[in-house]
Amino acid sequence: MSPSPRKPMDGEQLDRKLVKLFGENRQTVFAELLGCGPRTVRKWCSGELEVPRHIAMLVNAMIDHNIKPEELRA
Repeated sequence: MSPSPRKPMDGEQLDRKLVKLFGENRQTVFAELLGCGPRTVRKWCSGELEVPRHIAMLVNAMIDHNIKPEELRA
């Protein structure tokens, strides 16, 4: 039996998880890691834009598997 899919991540959940991963400057640091603008991350966290599924999957995987941000940088 396959695991049940997680509910879509909302902006508040994303922001809480980014705090765990990146600390105080979470949105800017996460945007740099992704190669996108900090405004996009702010819009996800505020709920202005829906959190994309692949972003939610990345953040959840980083937390679930204890992947440090520096491990993802080339």
